[in-house]
Amino acid sequence: MFDNWYGNIGGKIKTWAKWIFIVEAISSIITGIALLVDTEEVIYILFCLVGPVVAFVSSWLLYGFGELIEKTAQNEINTRYIYHLLHNKENNEEEQVEKTAPPVYRAPA
Repeated sequence: MFDNWYGNIGGKIKTWAKWIFIVEAISSIITGIALLVDTEEVIYILFCLVGPVVAFVSSWLLYGFGELIEKTAQNEINTRYIYHLLHNKENNEEEQVEKTAPPVYRAPA
């Protein structure tokens, strides 16, 4: 039942990083506009201009973690393939090694 929830976790983390950036940037701009209306201080400029930049930079860490998970999964697939090739070569199963195609890892969009 929960197998779909944990499949392609790296891609899901990367998608969440993008959405979190969007929400933080929009909330920062809304906060800046609210400060502009409510107060006479110039701090609203910081929220409107610097807030989205800080949100963008802070989303890099989460996005990078998702990328790391995807690359680790890809490395595991490639390592299993290399092990399979070496195991077949040790057992003199060369015909089967030539017919075996390497696994194709497609990163989600």
